[in-house]
Amino acid sequence: MAAAPAQGPTEGTDERDYMTYLIDESTLMPGGLADVETLDAERKARIAAEETAAELAKLIAAENARVAAASREIADLKALLATQTQRCEMLQRELTQAGFYMREEAPAPQTRWQAFKQFLSGPATA
Repeated sequence: MAAAPAQGPTEGTDERDYMTYLIDESTLMPGGLADVETLDAERKARIAAEETAAELAKLIAAENARVAAASREIADLKALLATQTQRCEMLQRELTQAGFYMREEAPAPQTRWQAFKQFLSGPATA
């Protein structure tokens, strides 16, 4: 029995033989390996995009952690400032009540430096 001769290309088709190839366990590629190169390029592009997305996610997480730490530090500093302001006001009231500032002579100083200068100048004589 003789084998049938191969049919030549028909009009409108190219000269390649079309076959179905098994790419991996789950992908059949009908029509030959022409699309395999396209799939390979798409796969490489997808892998590169996934790696870039993973790197960006790490950078965003690190930046969010840095912002959260800075926010906590700002809140701590605001609380410390409020505590020190209350302490300063309390001490200034106590000094005024103790007669450290002569109410008749000069108003209570607005800053610690003014209070120090007033203390060093001594009581004003009229």
